[in-house]
Amino acid sequence: MSHPSPPPAYPSDPSYPAPPFPNHLSQTQGAQPRPSSEPQFDGAQDFDRESEYSGKDGGFFGAGQGLKACLFAVAGCTHHLPYHPPSSRTRTMSSIPSPSDLLPALLALPRASSYIFDPARAQSITYLLHLTLLGPYTSLYLPTLPSMPPSAPSLSDLQRPRRRAGMPCGHVFARGEPVWRCRDCALDDSCVFCARCFHATHPQDDPAHPFAGHQVALTLESPGGGCCDCGDPEAWRIDPGRPPHLDDEAQEQEPFPAEAEERARATIAEALDFILDVLENSPVELQPPMTVAQVRGQPSMRDGVAGEEGEEGPWSVVLWNDEKHSFDEVISQVCEATGCSAVHARAVAERIDGFGREVLQTSSDIPALLRTAIIIAHIELAVTLRPAYDTFLEQAAHVVLAFLLDLCRVRPAALRRVLAEELLSPRRDEASNTTRLDALFVLESRMWKKARGIVKEMLISLLAEGQDVKLEIGARFASVYQRIVESFLMYDHEPELSIIMFSVQLFTVPSVAHYLCTAPRSSSPSLLTHLVEILESFLTDQRLSARELLVPPDFNRSIIDVDAAPFRHKRYFSVFGDLRTLLSTAHVKRALPARQDIIPHLVRFLALFMGMNAARRAAVQHVEYESDSWINAFNCSLQLGRLARLIGQAFEHATPAQLRATVEHVLYEIGSALRALPGALPGYEDVAFGGNRFVVVRFSVAAEDVSFHHPLHWLLAETLKHSNLLADGALAQTGVADLAELFARAPKNEVATVALFDQPLRVCAMLAQIRTGLWVRNGLAIRGQLHHYRDVQCREYTHDQDLFVVQALLSLVDADLALVSILHRFDLVRWFEGLSYHVVYDAAQAAAMAEEVLLLLVTCLSERANVERWSPEKIIRREIVHALCLGPSTFSDLVKRMPESIVDDAMYERVLAQVAKFKAPDGTYDLGMFELRDECFDEVDPFFFHYSRNSRETAEEAVKASRRRRAAGQKEQEGPVCVPRRLEVEPDSPFAALPRVFRSEVLHQIIYTALAFALDERTPTGEPAPTLTHDALIDASLHLVMLGLVEQPEVFPHLAARKAFHGDDTLVQLLCRAEADDRLKNVRPKVACALDRMAQHVAPEVRAHRRVEEAQPKAANAAASAEAKRAAAKARQAAIMQKFASAQKNLLDQFEDENEDEDMDEEGGTPADAIEPERSFGDCIVCQEALNQSEPFGSLAFIQPSRFVRHTPPNNAEFAHEPFYMPRDLDRPVPDTPDPMPSHLRQHINRLRQQPKGGRASPAVPNPSTPGFPPEHNKLGLHASACGHLMHLRCFETYYASIVSRHQQQVARNHPENTDRKEFVCPLCKSLGNVVLPIFKRPQHVAFNTKITEWVRTASIDLLKDVNSAQLNDFQEREAGSGEFLPWYAESPAAGSPPARGRPSSDPTRYMVDRLLDVVRPMSAQSADIRRHAKPASQPLPPEGMYLPAELVGYTVAALEIAQRGQGAPGKLVSDSVSDTSFLLLESLLGTLDHLATRHEVHRARGPGIITKGIYKRILPEWGREDSVRQPLLLRDPLSVLVETAAVAPEALRPMVTLTFYAALVRAVVGIVQAVRSEGGAEQLMLKPPSDLELPPADVLALFDNFAPVVRFVMQSFPALHSDAELLLRALSPAQLAKMLYSYTLPFLRRAAILDRVVRGGAALSGARPWDGGAVDEHEPCEYVRLIQHLQVMPPSEALDPTTERQTTIQRMVEGWCLHLGHHVQELRPRDYPLRLEHPAPYRLIRLPRSLGQLIEDCTTRPCTRCGKVPTEPALCLLCGTSVCHQSFCCQDPASKRGECNTHMLRCGGSIGIFFLVKKAAVVYLYANKGTFAQGPYLDLHGEIDIGLRRGRPQFLHPQRYEEIRKQWLSHGIPTFVARRLEATIDQGGWVSF
Repeated sequence: MSHPSPPPAYPSDPSYPAPPFPNHLSQTQGAQPRPSSEPQFDGAQDFDRESEYSGKDGGFFGAGQGLKACLFAVAGCTHHLPYHPPSSRTRTMSSIPSPSDLLPALLALPRASSYIFDPARAQSITYLLHLTLLGPYTSLYLPTLPSMPPSAPSLSDLQRPRRRAGMPCGHVFARGEPVWRCRDCALDDSCVFCARCFHATHPQDDPAHPFAGHQVALTLESPGGGCCDCGDPEAWRIDPGRPPHLDDEAQEQEPFPAEAEERARATIAEALDFILDVLENSPVELQPPMTVAQVRGQPSMRDGVAGEEGEEGPWSVVLWNDEKHSFDEVISQVCEATGCSAVHARAVAERIDGFGREVLQTSSDIPALLRTAIIIAHIELAVTLRPAYDTFLEQAAHVVLAFLLDLCRVRPAALRRVLAEELLSPRRDEASNTTRLDALFVLESRMWKKARGIVKEMLISLLAEGQDVKLEIGARFASVYQRIVESFLMYDHEPELSIIMFSVQLFTVPSVAHYLCTAPRSSSPSLLTHLVEILESFLTDQRLSARELLVPPDFNRSIIDVDAAPFRHKRYFSVFGDLRTLLSTAHVKRALPARQDIIPHLVRFLALFMGMNAARRAAVQHVEYESDSWINAFNCSLQLGRLARLIGQAFEHATPAQLRATVEHVLYEIGSALRALPGALPGYEDVAFGGNRFVVVRFSVAAEDVSFHHPLHWLLAETLKHSNLLADGALAQTGVADLAELFARAPKNEVATVALFDQPLRVCAMLAQIRTGLWVRNGLAIRGQLHHYRDVQCREYTHDQDLFVVQALLSLVDADLALVSILHRFDLVRWFEGLSYHVVYDAAQAAAMAEEVLLLLVTCLSERANVERWSPEKIIRREIVHALCLGPSTFSDLVKRMPESIVDDAMYERVLAQVAKFKAPDGTYDLGMFELRDECFDEVDPFFFHYSRNSRETAEEAVKASRRRRAAGQKEQEGPVCVPRRLEVEPDSPFAALPRVFRSEVLHQIIYTALAFALDERTPTGEPAPTLTHDALIDASLHLVMLGLVEQPEVFPHLAARKAFHGDDTLVQLLCRAEADDRLKNVRPKVACALDRMAQHVAPEVRAHRRVEEAQPKAANAAASAEAKRAAAKARQAAIMQKFASAQKNLLDQFEDENEDEDMDEEGGTPADAIEPERSFGDCIVCQEALNQSEPFGSLAFIQPSRFVRHTPPNNAEFAHEPFYMPRDLDRPVPDTPDPMPSHLRQHINRLRQQPKGGRASPAVPNPSTPGFPPEHNKLGLHASACGHLMHLRCFETYYASIVSRHQQQVARNHPENTDRKEFVCPLCKSLGNVVLPIFKRPQHVAFNTKITEWVRTASIDLLKDVNSAQLNDFQEREAGSGEFLPWYAESPAAGSPPARGRPSSDPTRYMVDRLLDVVRPMSAQSADIRRHAKPASQPLPPEGMYLPAELVGYTVAALEIAQRGQGAPGKLVSDSVSDTSFLLLESLLGTLDHLATRHEVHRARGPGIITKGIYKRILPEWGREDSVRQPLLLRDPLSVLVETAAVAPEALRPMVTLTFYAALVRAVVGIVQAVRSEGGAEQLMLKPPSDLELPPADVLALFDNFAPVVRFVMQSFPALHSDAELLLRALSPAQLAKMLYSYTLPFLRRAAILDRVVRGGAALSGARPWDGGAVDEHEPCEYVRLIQHLQVMPPSEALDPTTERQTTIQRMVEGWCLHLGHHVQELRPRDYPLRLEHPAPYRLIRLPRSLGQLIEDCTTRPCTRCGKVPTEPALCLLCGTSVCHQSFCCQDPASKRGECNTHMLRCGGSIGIFFLVKKAAVVYLYANKGTFAQGPYLDLHGEIDIGLRRGRPQFLHPQRYEEIRKQWLSHGIPTFVARRLEATIDQGGWVSF
């Protein structure tokens, strides 16, 4: 048994052809490299003698030895010598391949290649195809090249793309590419623009453009494919114009000789036939054979190939792509089946995902291959085991397909026409009408993923060839549509890639749709008929075989079963979609009514579903099993409803005769369907009502089967909407008097008409019974059907149509008969006769059913849209008005309440703007809101039929409130009455009789009975009820009365006054009693209004019963009572306010007494500031007990690694020059702007970008699309934050133990905290934490009044007198001589042992500090490599880990200061803006450092004092020779020295502030000079300062007056940098130098001020004024001056004054520091001691473009830096601007499964990441393998977020939301944000894969 050969190694790109190789033999096995002296094959264009070509025996195989060698070379044969092409002097025409030899050559390739297909073979086939196509005409295709290069992957790569004038754009969209739509211009939603054409025709930044107000949409292209329609006149309703770029350098006519065309035609024909031959032999079922005999018995193409007869083997195992299995499943199965490594299996999975399939093994060992295939198929992966010969040819066919696609892009353009003609021609040796395109359509489902995409792209490209090609391709597609659908519905393994999706490109073209559907063609029937036959066959499961449908179907076998498999198969929705697409085109709509041969097929198809999935009420016991088959039925009904609407809408332009014929056919099918239903129409019965007898249809909804589904009635409703064609005059021309006669089919046969309308009535009655609770035993399924039937997405096709049909019933038959039929269907005839007892309904149900009847009558008698034939704009307006009447709404919420036909209308947003006011979002979390205009409230009908009961009440109150607002100033009266408007129906309309229903005595009896029942409500004892409960019944009855008075003002009052019920009682009398009934106060105005209107016609009757005299005094008394109540309420309010004022005065007096006592204490005793006040910390957040010294407690805090602090990148102009443009003050607010970059800096960067450098843009200028901060310049450190909550240490231990227990119990949950990192979530605010910091006593404040000179002298003397200086050796590290102290290193043994497990020890402070160290140590150890890389080689990394004063406390102070940049208020310093929680945190951190200093085993409490001496030695330059401080001070961050001082020597903080400030200033000078260095080719940006810099303020210039000598003084200690300093001083003006020094040293002063307040413990400055958003006060000193005055620092212009004769103390210190540094580094290069400057400007995230569409377009062209491909789902890092692959397998780390977002996060943000998912418009926050989603910073025009671009509207950057993201990052709040999100849900994890 031979071991199967390993699969070939493919490149990362799975598509063919692969990247070119040096020559076509270089990758073949055994090939030798060709010497450079060998002749190169340069093509065949030199041969111009046609006789030589045609005179030979003409074969590729019949040629000489050179051509045989060429064949072997093309095949890559390993057992032949390498081919040496003939030289140009010996080459003849016989060496050019002939098209007729192409097929034999391809069929010989598998054997010659040992059945192994690799990129070299693909390249060889491509070269052979190019040679065959070009022949002697290379100059025609490649005029600038001498020959076709063998390594060229395609012709189009060698040609410059050019377009033909007048042709459409035709750009084929790639998956995920942005697609633009204009709803105003486009004919339908399928007409789209590519980005380039859209911006050329619809400029978004030009408000004066004619299309500026158009409604545009942005979506992302789905895998279905499509092309740009710009330039296609059939695609647009409004011509968008032709962009200039479509005709740039366009060729009107390209020469294409007849011989070259014939050769191309022959080559294309051979290529197409080869592809089809291969596909015909390809497998249909992707399942492996199970036995060796089955493997050997498979047919093969080699059986008919000469020389291959009788050959057998080898065979290949091929794994196919699917969308069901994950990458991990495939990798695991491939590893198990083949024994390969996981790395190799991963590459296989990636190639399968991209290409669609992969050859796993090729061998002659059938049993081994069978084992592999069976293992692969074990998890239902698609796998085949077939002859390697056929598999090889399939791979070759893919290369040929790619070659044909390339021909659609090359010149001459006539080549595309040739390809189209050959596709539309019959195959060779076939006399039938079947074309190659037919075969390609049918066989497309056998292809693989990549090939199917190529076929679609090729066909889409050919559609732009011309109208005739479009029509013919459409005809061929229609001819094989059945075969395509059969494949798609029944056996396509990747249906989402099916060629059926190509129908969108064809059927949306009006001319193609008309040609296929309604144009008179004798050759074939209408495609519409064919589609409904296919659907009928599929849905009724009529098949000839398992893969073939019976078309046309057998009508006798057409039975609908919603439980059958076809209904569970939603793929048939695509066929319905094609049917709707065809019917939606204007040409088809206009022509369809005349095609009476098509209409019957459509109507009969709808008739199939009449009565589908009928239900019967369960009256006795609950339904045991609730089937979900109703979901299948409703899915189908939604499709049928849409279809019925489109068919009905097609008759808009029909003739009355055409419409009549259709209505008659529909009625006939309705009658047939009703007769076909068992028990559906048993007969008629007589019913007595109101003293008359009526014949009605016998049926009981409560006892018989009822179905929601009756599509014929929906179609009937659509046809009846064309009332202008059904008017009496129009129908008279067709021989029918009116519509009623058409329905009745016989004079006076109205009951037959009622029978035709009975099914919608049944549904209305069933809906009422379900809502009433009669169907409760049918379970939740029936409630679900009710919900869907009336749901906004379905109701316009179903329930609304039913209501319109009932309207028609009331119009077409006698009103009394119609009303009695409605009552009978609701089973309420006897109830409305006054008999309250009911057999089926109880009392409450009967009343509820009566309410439903009244509401149905209200709707049918007042709904006006259809009977008045409203325009679409008017219908849209009504829907919007009634939706917004209920309250303000966002656009998306409003859309959810609208039917899809309204939302999809292009007029929707314009109408919305007319009726609503838009309020744009102001705050961070606000959304745009639409509010109805006041004048539009008059259009509201509270009884709008889409309102629920609650909505009716809300709408009525809103209307009344609006009227009161508009009547402001008038005396407040009782609420106004909403009087309905009268119907405006044309006199000859079929609905003209609808208002006459109010003349019916039956209707009056219905109103009277309902109102009398509601008013006669009684208690169980028989007494009148104190309150009435049937409010809805009363409202509906009164509304019917108002409608009657409006519609029939002459007749209705007389009937109401004279028609008596129950003796002599009339409706007028009942209304008069209701007006006087105190229980009806809320409806009294409405009753009074009705009686007033009646009094105009029947005044005596009204006056006889109306008690007006009694009503007036009651009204007056009520008004007086109301006034008295208001007066009493005001009196009580005044008493309460007086009592409150008295209590407030007493409290103030008490405070004044206390203040006087305090003043007396101050006068007579110790000053108040000398005694520390008792600090109150509140209560423990767990046990709620007071926090005091009786029990240890601490503050919850969180320490995290951070890469937040930034160093200025010297080679990036945007950041290197930003200090020039910094604001004067960082402690004043900056107005919010869309672009956070200063405008002058923006202009400066644009100028730099335009400056060429060596023919290219300057590399110092960042990517202009989304520039960000380069992550390599981030500084690593530890950041501490606190939520401000405190706990007892005992409570914390208990709480933390509960967290550990939760982790053990909920193993599968992704918890918000990680106990391995000692994390926890604050029990109160849910902030993340990992330490508990002790609260230390504040140091006693000592005023500093000593001059700096005296302080330095005193410190020096004290050090000289110190006799215990050797003790310092126990504290300072000596390896590097940095002067840092061992107890403060994170990993130093001197810091103490790890904390004891279990309960705290007797020293709680030590316990809490040890916990901090336990948290910090792992962070320090894990970051060692990063810190080592950041340090120059001259500065060794301390082995003890991170230094806490610098990398924890100093880093935290720096982060606090950076977060405060651009914030503050006048009268405050930066230290006053920091929160008290942050100051308490810093106090604890400084106390922790002080505590660590006391841990020395010998010195203990003396430790802080010893360390203080070490700090003095560090700062004083004369001690620099000591070994412990031999490293220069300037190589250390001065802030860390200041932190050390604040921790152990707070009394010396002020002088140390002065000294460290000047150390920072010297570092800034040296760092700026070092930036001039241009080593490594870096840009000398510091020598190119901006020219438009405004002159800094005078106080800024005064600080650094005449500072150039100071710079020279500083740099004299650095000979290597002296020349750079001179260059800098010549390049920078004094103002520019002052601005740079000001900018780089200001942050240090701000941080020193924060530390100073922590040590001093002072309160915030008083008198702060709120900032009003205006300009900064120019007379106020700048922040620099205010800070140095506050910190008592001598200004640089004084301390470093070069004009003084005697050196100042500061000058001597500076000179000593510089000499120390110069001596230390004199042997090193300048880059070995870089002084990197921290970036001083306000930090910002990347600059995002204003339009999200622009960002998407940019990201779809930017490749990933890791895999080199354009990400399918790009994620944009908001910190640095890098575009990475989001959750993409290609960039996932194989070992850790870490996605590229997480990988990039480690390099950029450290432990946190902020990524914007561009195509989802959402933000992802990541923290330490956890994450969460958040809303993005983009909002659409309606002020809403649109995650996933579901709504598709253009989105624009919202500055406030983006600023909120920035603040979240500045505050280091991302870990807490993630934890809070995870705490609120049960997260399953998986964030590491991002």
